[in-house]
Amino acid sequence: VLDSVEDFYGFWLLSTNNKFEGKTIKLGADLAVNPVNETTIAAWRNGSQTPENIWNPIGSSSLPFSGTFDGCGHTISGIYLKDTSEELTYSGLFGVTAVGSVIRNFRLVDSYFERTGQKSNIAFLGSVVCEARGVVDSVYSNAVLVTDGQQAGGIVARLNYIDTNYKEPIEVKNCWFDG
Repeated sequence: VLDSVEDFYGFWLLSTNNKFEGKTIKLGADLAVNPVNETTIAAWRNGSQTPENIWNPIGSSSLPFSGTFDGCGHTISGIYLKDTSEELTYSGLFGVTAVGSVIRNFRLVDSYFERTGQKSNIAFLGSVVCEARGVVDSVYSNAVLVTDGQQAGGIVARLNYIDTNYKEPIEVKNCWFDG
């Protein structure tokens, strides 16, 4: 159970070498990663302010998140991610999720995601999941997304059906984007 911002960053750190296959990670409280007021997002966007806590996505193409992340109805706010690398990356709260994974039941609010600068102009950006290969269910986001790429989505940038013989669902349902 993640009860604090420190726990949340600890989860991210563990995700750099753990897929969490067969595991369920739950939010135990609302998390304010960075303080946000009516001018914060604009300051992040124009570069006049950078928050203390910078976010890096959970899960990558080589190590996708394979478990269940259950927000238990809680809210995550103040996420700041700015990726201007020229390399292909998957930017979002979650970068890449695996077949059989489930991301569900939380609100992502007052957050900022920017993905610009990739040479091929294909910058992937989704506020909740960049590339989903599992289920995203009952998630709300009002995050601000800024990209110069071709694949972006308020909740999910892209659903990836790598193999047509899947027995697990790959879907986004009961979600709402208001960014």
